[in-house]
Amino acid sequence: MRKLARITALSLVALIGLVPIQATPAAAFVGTLDVEPELGGVRITGSFHRLTATVTDPEAPDDTIVAFDTDDNPTTAAETCETDGGTCQLAISSSTAEVQTIRAYVQDHDPATFPPTHTPCGLPELPGLEPDCDADETQEEADDDDTDVVEVEWADGVLDVEPEGSAAAPGEEVEVTATVMSTEETPRGLLANVDAEITVGPNENMVADKADFECDTDQNGVCALTYTAGAADGVDEIQSWLDLNDDPDAEPETGDETDPEGDGFEGDASEGPNEEVEPGDEPEGDDGDITDVVEVSVSAGPVLILAPQSATKTVGTQSALTATLTLGGVPDSGEAIAAQVLPGGPNAGATSTCTTGANGQCTLNYTGANPGTDKVRATVDTDKNGLPNEADSTEDVGVAGGTEEPDATALAQVTWTAPEEDNRCENAKKKVKKLKKKVKKAKKAFKKAKASDDDDRIAKKKKKVKKLKKKFKKAKNRKRNACA
Repeated sequence: MRKLARITALSLVALIGLVPIQATPAAAFVGTLDVEPELGGVRITGSFHRLTATVTDPEAPDDTIVAFDTDDNPTTAAETCETDGGTCQLAISSSTAEVQTIRAYVQDHDPATFPPTHTPCGLPELPGLEPDCDADETQEEADDDDTDVVEVEWADGVLDVEPEGSAAAPGEEVEVTATVMSTEETPRGLLANVDAEITVGPNENMVADKADFECDTDQNGVCALTYTAGAADGVDEIQSWLDLNDDPDAEPETGDETDPEGDGFEGDASEGPNEEVEPGDEPEGDDGDITDVVEVSVSAGPVLILAPQSATKTVGTQSALTATLTLGGVPDSGEAIAAQVLPGGPNAGATSTCTTGANGQCTLNYTGANPGTDKVRATVDTDKNGLPNEADSTEDVGVAGGTEEPDATALAQVTWTAPEEDNRCENAKKKVKKLKKKVKKAKKAFKKAKASDDDDRIAKKKKKVKKLKKKFKKAKNRKRNACA
């Protein structure tokens, strides 16, 4: 069984007070060390990543101590793991978007004689205590000695699960796609573990005491969450979140991380399936949200779904809502769909019709002539009059209505905004708000850096704060001009 050690990056214990000590070192290590993975993908900040160390010393395959240093803290004491069966693991994490270089090496000295048991790479050699590692080795070098170097890249990210609404027949396998992307200007896929729980519906809480299902994203940031629908009809509400402390040897500090009602839950339990109606406690959008909620309608009868449930369009363009009709979970083709904007919206009374194709889908289009938010109701147009008379009139966005769900009525909302040139003030306000959050986050990272006594790190974080403050000031001036 592998032994697992755990550290949090950038918070290693400082090495102080070492004094020259003469003692007999442990038997010299004569094998090789390999640490994996050496590269491969970008990981989401705050999550845990496990490095596996493998030693090949034929004389001491077990109880070999492997130490790990980060190059951004060369004068701090390393964390260690002890091999069992020739391998051991170390769990690392970072709250900062960065590229970490981690130097691993076999520790030749007796832990009982030399607390903290080694000379970290980067410190001068101390009398009676020779360095254990090759401080000049690079990540590209072959693994043919007792030192190995790996790199780990971290980035902030957000979770999105699609489709927002889908349909299935009882007994059918349901699949939704989870995507984790960085919040950088050019987004990249992130490696992460995604947990999912059916919190409401006929298949609620399929697995006790843990997430109902999970998946690990690939290097494109994508993975599939799947389950088999039960025999009962209804709407399953699936809440997905990033399992940041995916660590088999560590429990959350409080509560149950897989229980949305528990204190240790990492997601936003207050978020609903329609983020614009029920955004939850955590902010949505580019600044990050690690929770997403979707719905699956399980029924042997007809089920109509509109997607997206919430859309933002520019005045003068088309609504482009996709209607999907299934019968017993199978696409239902050749059926007329009618939609109408409900009273109270800026484009109230606007209508649209379409006929489902082989995939059970068609597009409902109406032109938004006025800014504001419309609620659109659609149904199967059985009387072919171009109006959704057959719809459940009590159903609304986020409200099931009088007809038991899932049914042949679907709603969505479309927010119409003025053209870009008329929206400069609002866009400038959003930019200021976003930069304000970034400055706050950078100041927090700078404060942590000062506590580390690492001059290079402190200078780097201070420079970032200064740069963001400058951008923030410029953004405030642009807002003042745009909103004058």
